[in-house]
Amino acid sequence: MDERQFKTLVHRHKDRVYRFALYMLGNREDAEDVVQDVFVRLWRQRPPQQIRSWEGWLMRVTHNLCVDRLRRRQFEQRRMMPLEHVANPDSLMTRVPVNPDPSAEVERNDVRRYLLQAIRRLPDPLRAAVLLREIEGMHYQEIADAMQVPLHSVKAYLHRARKQLRTVLKSYFHQTAE
Repeated sequence: MDERQFKTLVHRHKDRVYRFALYMLGNREDAEDVVQDVFVRLWRQRPPQQIRSWEGWLMRVTHNLCVDRLRRRQFEQRRMMPLEHVANPDSLMTRVPVNPDPSAEVERNDVRRYLLQAIRRLPDPLRAAVLLREIEGMHYQEIADAMQVPLHSVKAYLHRARKQLRTVLKSYFHQTAE
């Protein structure tokens, strides 16, 4: 891969890699660091040209780096006094259209915040599968390639994640209706 091809790949995929890292980590600075690490690896390792999907390879590397960062974060939190890590969930959901009704906007932001918290509480393979499918819009086979798991595992992860999220959201809506 020459420098021009590399720049083209970076330009084409940097937003997707950043968005996924941001959803996984919930922190802009960490997500930016991961994006930089992903593309440094791409430049240094120069994966073989016969890769079936560049997106799959990039998302697999991104996922692995995010998991490493989350593990490191957990280790550091155990060593230090517990600190609350609060991400800005409003910055994560940029695809939702603006509603001119202020009360509906407040309600939607509450639901969005609650849903993002529920997604963050999912175990890693479920969380990554949901983010890649529902946020990044990747196809099942691309997710399988990115996560390095069989296709049936992706389907199972998504099924379990959606089931858990449905349960969490039902309880949320039940609470807010009372």
